[in-house]
Amino acid sequence: MYVRRLELVDFRSYERVEVDLEPGGAVLVGPNGVGKTNLVEALGYVATLGSHRVATDAPLVRAGAGSAVIRCTIVHDGRELLVELEIVPGKANRARLGRSPVRRARDVLGALRLVLFAPEDLELVRGDPAERRRYLDDLLVARLPRYAGVRADYERVVKQRNALLRTAYLARKTGGTRGGDLSTLDVWDTHLAQHGAELLAGRLELVAALAPHVTKAYDAVAAGKGAAAATYRASVPVDTPDRSALQAALSTALAESRQSEVERGVTLVGPHRDDLALTLGDLPAKGYASHGESWSYALALRLAAYDLLRAEGIEPVLVLDDVFAELDGGRRARLADLVGGASQLLVTCAVPRTCRRSCAVPGTRWRRGECGVSTEEQPGETSASQAGPELARAVLDAARARRQAAAPQRRTRSGNDAADAAAGGGGRRLRGYSGPGPDPRDPQAFGDVLARLVKARGWQKPAAEATVFGAWERVVGPDIAKHSRPLKLDDGELTVEAESTAWATQLRLLAASLLQRIAAEVGHNVVRKLHIHGPAAPSWSRGPRRVRGRGPRDTYG
Repeated sequence: MYVRRLELVDFRSYERVEVDLEPGGAVLVGPNGVGKTNLVEALGYVATLGSHRVATDAPLVRAGAGSAVIRCTIVHDGRELLVELEIVPGKANRARLGRSPVRRARDVLGALRLVLFAPEDLELVRGDPAERRRYLDDLLVARLPRYAGVRADYERVVKQRNALLRTAYLARKTGGTRGGDLSTLDVWDTHLAQHGAELLAGRLELVAALAPHVTKAYDAVAAGKGAAAATYRASVPVDTPDRSALQAALSTALAESRQSEVERGVTLVGPHRDDLALTLGDLPAKGYASHGESWSYALALRLAAYDLLRAEGIEPVLVLDDVFAELDGGRRARLADLVGGASQLLVTCAVPRTCRRSCAVPGTRWRRGECGVSTEEQPGETSASQAGPELARAVLDAARARRQAAAPQRRTRSGNDAADAAAGGGGRRLRGYSGPGPDPRDPQAFGDVLARLVKARGWQKPAAEATVFGAWERVVGPDIAKHSRPLKLDDGELTVEAESTAWATQLRLLAASLLQRIAAEVGHNVVRKLHIHGPAAPSWSRGPRRVRGRGPRDTYG
């Protein structure tokens, strides 16, 4: 299976783009922000009907457009199939298979089998259980597309049951009787147990088949540094994947938790409360694994999914979105060996040198910028992830390249460059005197060279974001910086923690002024919104001594 053609209309940053692909390896190269990830995100949407970057479809539609269209031509066993999806925010999406409309968008699931690894997959290890449940369900649908209907039916039942519980909870809270009738809850319990058992059985069978591949993939990526294991953690006792037994267990658990669910207004039992437990050795990966171990674990989960599908006779498309920048040289080489046999491998990277040394798949094609083809590296190209001595060397190399390119040159005395080179000379040399005026060959200030390098590589936005944290006192002033600190900057939204509730209130009043200061210092659109909160409240349940009364319970004073 491979993707032969991808066409996008009003999708993300693209008004219209067409990309022709072939079997084998393809590397999409371009600076940050040109839309490489948008292309692979569109492929992922065709495979899963969801984005790996956002929870809703609205951000997928280009600003000012009413809808977005994805057309994907897939070749499988020598036959072509056109899949077309129209994304309409706030309405039901429309889909076509082979130019024929389908009744439901989920009917296209299974047409494209794809395994996508992206930086967001770090949340598989560090994030909430919902991320791991989605990973399992997407893989389950890739193996057996009929589970798309099972999952949709289960989610519908949970939504209806939660609405009933919520209505009863609010009615009892306000002391009324209207809306507090739970006579239909037994019916929803039966539906939840039935669909939940079907989904739970599929997950259990999947994890049993997947777990050995996870262990093997992590061992291959991390070179044997730690034993990875994946087990399913259910909200009900699970002894067997038998559907009848699971349905009975869910029914019993729902009956036992009825009172708690009514008091809280939410369903507390079912596959939507389960988790995939990931361990390294005897410790849970979440909270204990380092950044490198977490990254390797997330990559191992995707490679395990890829290996499982191939072992079952399914040849999926493999996509690696900006993966090599986060791996050391050893892990890059091992990853390249693992994915070298893919029927179609798509890799995105901002720096060709990083991928070219690692992703040496025979027949790999390199596509640069707006889908133009190029196989040449840019001279002096460096990785955005370099730091310390490596960054200094990169700046020096860039300065030398600029100096040599700008300097006038003259021939040697023999006039024969080849003969001079063979004799040990350089063939062509720089003039020894640059003249009294400014010249590119003059010594350059390190800051000036670094600023030019940042501009040439398209690093202005990451550099501006780093300035917000590294020069917080200069950005907002010493008085405010003394009583606050920035915590995180995500998609233009900056979270700031104040040292007290009083300062948090004061900073909220000054939010507009702070945004103007930040914009004046680091540029517009770097920080578009501020989230300001006070310090986390201390625990009132611990301590060597206790007295009666609750106290002021705030951070004033």
